[in-house]
Amino acid sequence: MSADNGWGRVEGIGVDVHVHRITNLWGWQRPPTRTPEATRLALQSWLPRDRWKPINGLLVGLGQTVCLPVGRRCGDCELGLRGLCRAADRAKVLAGRRARAEAEGAVVKTEETEETVVGETVVSEDVKAGIKAEAKTEVKAEVKTEP
Repeated sequence: MSADNGWGRVEGIGVDVHVHRITNLWGWQRPPTRTPEATRLALQSWLPRDRWKPINGLLVGLGQTVCLPVGRRCGDCELGLRGLCRAADRAKVLAGRRARAEAEGAVVKTEETEETVVGETVVSEDVKAGIKAEAKTEVKAEVKTEP
């Protein structure tokens, strides 16, 4: 459909199994297309012409390395980690966020709580609140026992 030495002309979008699979996974076609040719026609109907050439290389690369047909690596994918992929496996994304946070020693936000990674221990906000409450109780007890 387009070639580097093809007189600078782009006549269509090159759609292989990766482009077909990923665009259907992301819901770029409504309803999902059944064949790569149908995907090509659907994409060409709405995707700006200046994006026709690069879209194949981008999605094929993603489909071969991260968004695999079997065993997608949602925890390694920036789109999944940033919440931009509606088809991302939540468990894999959360595991990927935790792994990154452990490597950075940062705060991890999950769906249920916010967690802080300290060394190899994960401390949730609920636990921290309980520790703070216990510390306040101990301080009050010490204050009351003084004459």
